[in-house]
Amino acid sequence: MATKDSTVGTEIKIFDFLWPKSEWYQKYGHQYYKYHKELLLSGEIQISTMVENVMAFNSDGLFIKNSIDGMDFSDESDAKCCTVINNGSKKAGPKYTGRIAGIGAKIGTLRILCYNKFLDKFYYFKIPHSAYKHLTHATYGSIDIQFKIDTKELSPNTKWAEYEVSSFEELCK
Repeated sequence: MATKDSTVGTEIKIFDFLWPKSEWYQKYGHQYYKYHKELLLSGEIQISTMVENVMAFNSDGLFIKNSIDGMDFSDESDAKCCTVINNGSKKAGPKYTGRIAGIGAKIGTLRILCYNKFLDKFYYFKIPHSAYKHLTHATYGSIDIQFKIDTKELSPNTKWAEYEVSSFEELCK
């Protein structure tokens, strides 16, 4: 699926965050940044694939990319990326969440890169399979990471806050 026009700005933020951590940057510096960004904008590069590649590259050999049913990596973990959005309603009011969908068939740890566009900030989560394995139904096969309505910071009361890790490097280990 190609990049949607409505998400290009967010995908550029994620791309810019990942680029210095990528294998391409490590090999060639900033030399190919513009070229890769143009490929992203034209839909030739999918940000989800870049997330997988950069996570594997930063794992220091702990796992390699091995995308098959149920997992993205050789250690059975899976890369996910989400953006915090307001998915509330006029009737119920605002509700800020980062939604991770399509987890029903996953078999290992979820390595989540979450971009909060309201704060221009990244969050990182490592959620073990045991914490989400009950979410296999098509309707309930997702995780909603809650953020505070007033500050839009991660809500400490959300079930998923306990799985937050402090850095991208820790996310990849």
